[in-house]
Amino acid sequence: IGIDASGFDASTTSTPADLARIGQKVLENPVLAEIVGLKEYTVPVAGTIQNTNQLLGQAGIVGIKTGYIGDVSGYCLVTGYLEGEHIITMTLLQAPTRTDSFNKSLALVTETQELIKEQTLVKAGDEVGYYDSWWTGKVKIKTNTDLIGLGWEGANTTANLEMDGSTGTLKITIGGKDYEVSVTAEEYAAEPSFGDKLGHLFGWQKENEMIEDESESINTTESTKEEDESDSTPISDTSTFTNAPSDNCTIKYGALMLINPNFTVENEFISARRGELISLSANYGIKEGNAGNGDNLLDAEAAEHISEMIKAYEADNPGHTMETLSCFRAVGTSCGRLCAATGASDHHTGLTCDLVDPTYGVSLDTSTYDSHPDWQWLKANSYKYGFIDRFPEAWAGGSMDEPLNVDGNGTTGLFETWHYRYVGVTAATEIATGKYNNGQYDSLEHYLKSRGLVSNLKAGTCN
Repeated sequence: IGIDASGFDASTTSTPADLARIGQKVLENPVLAEIVGLKEYTVPVAGTIQNTNQLLGQAGIVGIKTGYIGDVSGYCLVTGYLEGEHIITMTLLQAPTRTDSFNKSLALVTETQELIKEQTLVKAGDEVGYYDSWWTGKVKIKTNTDLIGLGWEGANTTANLEMDGSTGTLKITIGGKDYEVSVTAEEYAAEPSFGDKLGHLFGWQKENEMIEDESESINTTESTKEEDESDSTPISDTSTFTNAPSDNCTIKYGALMLINPNFTVENEFISARRGELISLSANYGIKEGNAGNGDNLLDAEAAEHISEMIKAYEADNPGHTMETLSCFRAVGTSCGRLCAATGASDHHTGLTCDLVDPTYGVSLDTSTYDSHPDWQWLKANSYKYGFIDRFPEAWAGGSMDEPLNVDGNGTTGLFETWHYRYVGVTAATEIATGKYNNGQYDSLEHYLKSRGLVSNLKAGTCN
């Protein structure tokens, strides 16, 4: 904006976007909106004055301003209409005639009305998330009211759910504009009752279902609530606990168990763990690309979540699917740096799968990451379903042709872009967002040490 309000001075400039924004402010003011919406008005002495905007009343148009600045910008028109309770404004400049400015603006408005629609984003009572804890199971989070917003094909859309106990807010952002609705978690319970704790500890029945035995009673909070203090974060927000015997001190952490060269398990554990798992192929129809390599077995809770994750991938990538190449393994491998011997493999957990979209090839080669949209999608989205990139490059401890380096700080010694491990939604979110790693993707080893669950990563000891 220059020094000359008339607009004739060369220093005075604006843009169609600026004028459209000013038009928004005009229509947001009730007094100004009423004035620009009048087709005519009678004033003393001058009599009846006609509004030069001939589009008023057509296609829902309620304003706003015509203009003419000769050779500088020709005829211009700032148009506004209402889409439900939303104000839409647009600007046309440099029309050769006033009639031309009306005709082109009307065409622009009618075409826009076909593209941009007010719509119900979510309805009251829609399920938008859930808490998951061993004492309640899945507790649905539902919207309290309808949420109305503007949408159009191809609009960049994101959703974020924030909870504080039993209540919270769902925020949906469309094209940079935020829409919010309150939500409630029914049957929410921040802490298990004393009876629930006893039942969980001793395996008593609850609502005709047998609760799995657990080696110790754990004070657990819900999976979607983020805590500021590390010692109040649940050790595991899942019901994934194993009865398989082992001297590995992390087995008691359930979905957060750690099996690597420093935290090993015995053959007895591997055999017993296999008996606790279910078939992804038989229960969810998930194909094992490398048929026979472990019978496509996974922990029941992890299996449910991996099925949801693959369905989400298929929805985002029509015509594509994911299959496993290896999940549970009873026997390790001995092919060098990229392999783990029997007793030291993350695949013994029953919580891990190697995943590929066969469209992009089934060769497990980290150098092909850029040509694997499937692995890139997993890196960006897997935490939403409780899975993590188990061996991220930043924690590999050097290139794969260098000597193995599993240090006491959390280096894994491996880099595998296909290897995804279930740890539960809370832990996966904290690892993926780097809660204990300055906002950068964490390793499971470093995460457990930072939370104080393991005392020495080299010695394989817990607190």
